[in-house]
Amino acid sequence: MRNKSRDLSVTRTLRSQGWHVLRIWEHELSRKNETRLVQRIKRVLQSNVCR
Repeated sequence: MRNKSRDLSVTRTLRSQGWHVLRIWEHELSRKNETRLVQRIKRVLQSNVCR
């Protein structure tokens, strides 16, 4: 729980400074999630967020 609380605090701080946050959890880094994760990253990179 402490990590989630810290992550939420960090996310709020970064967003207040104009950053967009894409958090990838360690458990998402597996072969079975690879396609879904790549698609998620592509969506963010292709959005106006990165321009």
